Amino acid sequence: MRQCPRCGVELPFHASSCPRCGLAWDPHGHYTESGAGGRRSSALVGASVVLSLLVTAMLVVGALWLLDVGPFGAHGDDEAGPRPIPTTTPTSTPTPSPTPTTPTTTGVPSDFSEVYAGVQDGVAVVNVATCRGGGTGTGFLVDESTLVTAAHVVAGATELSIDFDSGPVAVTVAGIDKSLDLAILRLNAPQADRHQFALGTEPREGMRVAVIGYPLGEPKGISQGIVSGLDRTITTESGTLNGLVVTDAAINPGNSGGPMIDLAGELVGITTAKRIDAEGIGYAVPSELIEPAIRSGAGLVQPSEPGCVTEDPVEQGVRRTFSAYFNAINTRDYEAAMRWVGPSIRADSNEQQWQQDYATTYDDRIEVLGIRGPASAPTVWVTFRSQQEPGYGPADAPDLTCAVWSIDYHLTLAGGRYVIASVDGNTDPPWSRCS
Repeated sequence: MRQCPRCGVELPFHASSCPRCGLAWDPHGHYTESGAGGRRSSALVGASVVLSLLVTAMLVVGALWLLDVGPFGAHGDDEAGPRPIPTTTPTSTPTPSPTPTTPTTTGVPSDFSEVYAGVQDGVAVVNVATCRGGGTGTGFLVDESTLVTAAHVVAGATELSIDFDSGPVAVTVAGIDKSLDLAILRLNAPQADRHQFALGTEPREGMRVAVIGYPLGEPKGISQGIVSGLDRTITTESGTLNGLVVTDAAINPGNSGGPMIDLAGELVGITTAKRIDAEGIGYAVPSELIEPAIRSGAGLVQPSEPGCVTEDPVEQGVRRTFSAYFNAINTRDYEAAMRWVGPSIRADSNEQQWQQDYATTYDDRIEVLGIRGPASAPTVWVTFRSQQEPGYGPADAPDLTCAVWSIDYHLTLAGGRYVIASVDGNTDPPWSRCS
């Protein structure tokens, strides 16, 4: 047996190394540190591997730092949380966002010029003769054979016709409703090519409206304004009317029965009256009230016969003269009006003077109250209402816009008809203010 010189372990003589401490020796008895050297070598290898891993880790961390990624943020960035990895995308021109547009209402004109041009040929003047004279109003088509107007326009008519500014068209009264001041006329000759008004537009306070008609005997025209009130009640010489629309659009005698329309050209109502003691207050019957009568004839009745009393030749001639004379004044046909006056009046005036004096005058409510004197030269008491612009009133009240006159006309026969020879006031003064 032999003893290990390092650890003292008993070893057989043939052993070449100590199994305890790893000391080895060669056959000549020389000792080597192979075992210990082997351990140091393994440790060094392990240390080298660890060092290599540390270096690799540092390189990776450095690379991540250079790439601006990693758990520590970018270059000292204080922002918490992960950051997205930058990506490279092809450069392209961004598509611009669509420019927002302001919604607009299409198909509705901004003013009444286009509307008027499209609908005016469906509006006609209504010519009326009565036992006591005559007058004019306005009407409009709702179908090719039906014209709507105001009942008071055709009240007491003995003769009736309409004119679309292209010649008279014969009509008959199909029915009236006095509670709505409504009259329905049937045309003998259908007018299929003319505008026919649609019903049903509901009036609203503040909405823009226009009135079409023949005011004061003038040619057809249009005035516009707004709806200033709803559901009003008024009383006129024709009776009480309820549920009316109020407007500041200009309404004058001759407009009665004409259409009130909106910017779509649809019917808002039928013009019926105005306040004669104020400016800018006119009335119309709204379309929803008249629609049943127009569609089905609801509420319509036949008007009573005029019941004209048979007149003697003098009275017939007198009424014919005043009907023609006042109609010429109202239609501004002063040449025709001059034919109904005698030489003394023509010597003191002329057509140009009448044009200047009567430019805005419209006369209505003409009544023959009495005839006296010989048949060859009767004196006729006549009352009538005149309406005119300020500045055209009587000499002692030039700014008066509405007056009721009471006049004695002295007539004479000339060429088989009566003409006006001279004029006197029946009262002093011969006028009073409209009530």
